Parts: sequence; structure tokens; C-alpha cells
Amino acid sequence: MGRKTKSLVPCTDAVLQPKIINPLEVKAALKRFQDQQKNAANRGKTPGQVFTEGEKILWRRNPRDWVPAEVVRPVPGGNSYIIKTSEGTKYKRNSWYLRPR
Repeated sequence: MGRKTKSLVPCTDAVLQPKIINPLEVKAALKRFQDQQKNAANRGKTPGQVFTEGEKILWRRNPRDWVPAEVVRPVPGGNSYIIKTSEGTKYKRNSWYLRPR
């Protein structure tokens, strides 16, 4: 090889030859690792609440303040909903801040 090794320990030329890695094996190993990470991250997760249009709910305005509201519609692509308070104000809130009445 054309460069110096990091260590001065003698080794054979076969060890210094680059190895060709099968891309399918790399892809499979990456997929396996990603699945393990996904399972570890989602271990304690529970599915979010599902609300329907017009459902009466309570939403968390402050940490200990639950206010009555109504679901107007779900927001596409997530766990969020457009809600309408008793004063008529509309908010977009995640389902974590909502609970059934």
C-alpha cells in the first residue's frame, strides 16, 4: 500500500488489502439496526386518543386547567385537531392536550 500504517506492529500484506463489502449485507444490517432503534424508542408508547368531529372534549389550557371545547376537524397527517372553545375561539392542539369529556 502507498501509505504508512498507524501501528508499527508487523502484519501480512493480506491484512492491508481493501475488502469489498456486499451492499445488500450493509443494507440488511442497517435495516436491522433501524428496527431495533424503532422498537426501543416505541417500547412505552401508547396509541393516541382518536376524536371525531363534533365530539365534546376537554383541552389543557394550563398545566392544571382543563377547559371544555369541541372538535371541529382533525388535521391531516398527525395527531392534531382543530378545536373550538365555548367562547368561539379556534385552536390547533395535539391529542396529548385533549381528553374526552
